[in-house]
Amino acid sequence: MTSIGDRLCLTPLRKVLSTSLPIKLLCVTILILYFLANFREFSLYLICFPYYIKPPALRLWTLVTASFVETRIILASVDIFSLLSSATILEPIWGVPEFFIFLTIISVIPVSLIISFLFIIGFLGVENFAYKLDVYGAAGILCGLTVALKQVHPDYELSLIPPISFRFKHLPSLCLSLHLLLGGFDMIEPMSIILSITGLLVSWIYLRFFQHRESDMRGDPTDTFEFVTLFPETLHPCLNKFGATIATCLRAIRLYPAAHRTYDLGNPSDIEMLLPQTGTTSTDRRKLKAQKDLEERLSRTVEKSEEEWPDLLAADTRDGELESVVVTGENETIQVTK
Repeated sequence: MTSIGDRLCLTPLRKVLSTSLPIKLLCVTILILYFLANFREFSLYLICFPYYIKPPALRLWTLVTASFVETRIILASVDIFSLLSSATILEPIWGVPEFFIFLTIISVIPVSLIISFLFIIGFLGVENFAYKLDVYGAAGILCGLTVALKQVHPDYELSLIPPISFRFKHLPSLCLSLHLLLGGFDMIEPMSIILSITGLLVSWIYLRFFQHRESDMRGDPTDTFEFVTLFPETLHPCLNKFGATIATCLRAIRLYPAAHRTYDLGNPSDIEMLLPQTGTTSTDRRKLKAQKDLEERLSRTVEKSEEEWPDLLAADTRDGELESVVVTGENETIQVTK
């Protein structure tokens, strides 16, 4: 099986050949959109403008195309390289359909959220400013992909130019910082910064709460994928409650149900999970009570079995000793041996 390092070190041609057909077509589409976007008459039908989203124009398809439009060849090249590199890692893990669903989410939803916000500003009386802004660029996709790479291989170390190296878990903060830096020097559009922030948030929310996994659970509830882990430790105190706030809001609008689990008190392992050993007096007391209830329940089951099959018990105890009795109930089987 090819390692991550081998996949990242593939030549551009081998990267293209190792990805799926939809990704190849998407890369070709980015190049075509780059050439078309440099012509004003075409760019109006590819870039997302709030003014053209609302009636009578209703150019809703620009919500999809906007994230793949670049007006500079260097940015289009970065988009294609990042897309191919990410696909070589994520497609073997997620599969082609899930990776394409993820790309659709981190490309369409950030643009839609920004356009909705601009509509709100326009309704508040600033329409001359809000409706004339344009939204385009793959900044949201790039930041979204870094979150996915951080999730699947957080501790993989990528070495660019020795001694410069970083781990995948640092990619989201590095990508966001780079966009902020380039925006500060006016090297990218201010809208790209907004797209990068929105793309990072949308990507994390989807992977954290909604992505379907092989098991029945949805999302990634592990501590290593909390929102604060996307940023350096110095920012953790400021962002500590953000992830929990997002989860609360999603539950409030019934998009993310609270986690439920059924515990069987007849299974000691479930009791261990329900009452973990935390060392506190109250926890120990609850655990002992649960174990006592379990023992009483098992005792009642044995007594009931002795009443239901007295002849069997009598036959086995004629010599004064009980060898073995197997009692089968509705949900459990108990063997009593003496």
